[in-house]
Amino acid sequence: MPTNELSITTQKGETFSAYLATAQNGCGPGMILVQEIFGVNASIKEAADRFAQAGFTVAAPDLFWRFKPNVQLAYAGADLEEAFNYYHRFDVDQGVEDIARTVKTLRHHSACNGQIVVLGFCLGGKLAYLTAAHHAVDAAVAFYGGGIAEHLDMATSIHCPLLLHFGEEDEMIPEDQIDAIRAAFEGRTDVNIETYPGVGHAFYNHKRPTYHAKAAELAQQKTLAFLSAALA
Repeated sequence: MPTNELSITTQKGETFSAYLATAQNGCGPGMILVQEIFGVNASIKEAADRFAQAGFTVAAPDLFWRFKPNVQLAYAGADLEEAFNYYHRFDVDQGVEDIARTVKTLRHHSACNGQIVVLGFCLGGKLAYLTAAHHAVDAAVAFYGGGIAEHLDMATSIHCPLLLHFGEEDEMIPEDQIDAIRAAFEGRTDVNIETYPGVGHAFYNHKRPTYHAKAAELAQQKTLAFLSAALA
């Protein structure tokens, strides 16, 4: 499976990169895969490769490039402290704009058929949600998107199919927030909210201690089925 880097240019003429994994058959729908607070690290690249094997051409933009290009952090010790430092300093609006520039670039790539979905994990889940609210994409998926409940005023601005995954034991996203999200999208047949009992935060990431193999595989299957229907 070919992998490379995609160069994206901002409106100000600055450039940043995205990890690019080309669809197994050479061309497919585009996917913007949005990082956690740990940068475009090995886990994010492996997720991109997995979706490329499923037929997507995936770009994972380096959203922390203004702090330091090519941030790749582990999940403990000094790396964890550095990740939260970036998180607290991160400009969400600027991040959404960087994703929008990545959407525009990938949509015109020869390995993309012109359709674009945005999918993110944790911080990236919230950014995927906000990108769908502010920019034209064909579908959006958020895995345990922390902070979505704080932006439910944007729910009516989302006009594409939306899939949200939550662990029922996620201390960062309590049940009342999930209930509020359900209420905001009540009656929307194009919005799916999936919850996983006995599962905590970051259950999809096999490098995290909260990884739950069964839930991760089920969420992967549901995501691919959802995207297949959304892009049909």
